[in-house]
Amino acid sequence: MRPKDGRGRCGGALLLSLGLACAPDPEPPIRSSPEASSTGSTGEDGSPSASEPTGDPSSSTALTVTADDSSGDASTPSTGPESASTGERPAADADGDGFSSDEDCDDADPAVFPGAVEICNGVDDDCDRAIDDDTCDASGCTEAIHDGHQYIFCGHEDTSGSGGDPGVLYGEARQICTERGYAMLRIDSQKENEFVSQTANDAIDIGNVDFWLGASDDDEEGTWRWEQGDEVFWIGEGDGRAQAGLYTNWANSASSGEPQPNDYYEGGEDHAVMRANGRWYDIDGTGRREKVVCEQHAPGPS
Repeated sequence: MRPKDGRGRCGGALLLSLGLACAPDPEPPIRSSPEASSTGSTGEDGSPSASEPTGDPSSSTALTVTADDSSGDASTPSTGPESASTGERPAADADGDGFSSDEDCDDADPAVFPGAVEICNGVDDDCDRAIDDDTCDASGCTEAIHDGHQYIFCGHEDTSGSGGDPGVLYGEARQICTERGYAMLRIDSQKENEFVSQTANDAIDIGNVDFWLGASDDDEEGTWRWEQGDEVFWIGEGDGRAQAGLYTNWANSASSGEPQPNDYYEGGEDHAVMRANGRWYDIDGTGRREKVVCEQHAPGPS
């Protein structure tokens, strides 16, 4: 209690006569604002940290302004597109090829996706925004080079107008090759046979991949010649024999039921075709339509 003289602890003559110093009453403590924490930490220099009340009313006001600031304080809920509560679902992969619709340029075709093999088919198979790239010649055929030979593989539409399987007659195939500076296909080894068969199946993805060989016995029944080189390579039917050590791959009884060539149909089967299994058969080139593979010696290095 303060004495009635208003001088507090410094009042009275006794203390003054003894020469004692008199300290004034301490100032009453300033209460912290409700927003401020009752405990705080101090920095390394002993000053209050940002979260500790300083007793300065202005600092409490500053804290209040900061807390109410609407310029992106973490306490304000986000309503923008980056909010987890409004995040978008991952894009779908409709064709199941492992690429979403954001990446796949045709999400309805599982054969089309980034990194797919580009073939000559009028489609951007690998999604690089270029149709067929450099796989086609001017006619829309797929080009390939193997062991010093250059080939074109052509899946031409049915020229009969009947809506049948794509293909052309034997004479039309010869014309297609000649017009492009090629010859009809000749096979001289097992390695070449396998390459051509596999490449044709990859490049001409339309129905069964059977295509013409440039070989016939049209001039003389049972004497088979390559158009390239006009060279006899086989004499006889299924029980015949190869000539001059040249390569042949006629279907045998195990693969066709009857050894080829067999001249089976009335009127003759005078033209050779390679089927999808890589085996050779004789068929009628004036009535059957097959796909086209042409060949030429590839130009050497300049």
